[in-house]
Amino acid sequence: MPVNQILQMFLGMMLVSLPASAGQPFGPNGGKGSDCGTADFHFGIDRAAATGSPVTAVAHGIVVKVEDDDNALNDGGGHCGRYVVIRHNYPNGRVVFTRYARLGRIVGDNARRIAAGLIVQRNEKIGEVGGFREFHFEVRPVDQYIVERFGPHTIDDPSMNWLNVHPVDPRKFDFEAFAAPGRNE
Repeated sequence: MPVNQILQMFLGMMLVSLPASAGQPFGPNGGKGSDCGTADFHFGIDRAAATGSPVTAVAHGIVVKVEDDDNALNDGGGHCGRYVVIRHNYPNGRVVFTRYARLGRIVGDNARRIAAGLIVQRNEKIGEVGGFREFHFEVRPVDQYIVERFGPHTIDDPSMNWLNVHPVDPRKFDFEAFAAPGRNE
């Protein structure tokens, strides 16, 4: 599924068209630094969105991390703002984590509190775009390397640390193929 379709699903709006140079892409960044990554690597993609735009879950899952501190350091040392991490478990046994960052408010529909352990549905609101007027999105699929490194219990452990899972380019990740029956390697 193309990234613009995915982003539209949980932003709940049409994305602002950006020139190729606008927004930070996934991957190496030539040592320019990254708020949502390390000094040398950006873990997701950034796209422009109006402040207050709703951010919704890309798929059914369970909230595993909520960062409410707008100034908290992220895993790479930068500042990614407020964020929510959701673990998505698929019937084929596969797991993927998604992170939604640069949020202004972490709140669901009707002011529902978003907290770790909360089960969310696809397209359910989990927050709003913040004052950065851009939205950061990451995808971290649990692969065979992670299972071998941390043990077979990894797939079944809902508290498995999402930071142990390497990010992939959201523009190239196919959620439908990942969740397809029979695909469990």
